[in-house]
Amino acid sequence: MTLWIFDTDHATLFGQGNPQIVQRVSAVNSKDIAITIVTFEEQMYGRLNRIRRATSGDEVISAVFLYYINCNLEDNKNEAKFQ
Repeated sequence: MTLWIFDTDHATLFGQGNPQIVQRVSAVNSKDIAITIVTFEEQMYGRLNRIRRATSGDEVISAVFLYYINCNLEDNKNEAKFQ
């Protein structure tokens, strides 16, 4: 079994829908993909920073939504690993 570990840049590109990264990840079993705690922290820091910098209600809603998606995805990955 080969474990694919995303660094922060690749996690960001995947989240942005980069076609090359999405295609590559689609070919791998999701149980074989992981991120480090450093990447998780950097992703969460970025989402929280975006919420703090929001200057309108729409920006806040968008930023909170992205934060929620990140947290939900990470919870689902952890849940799968610990079952």
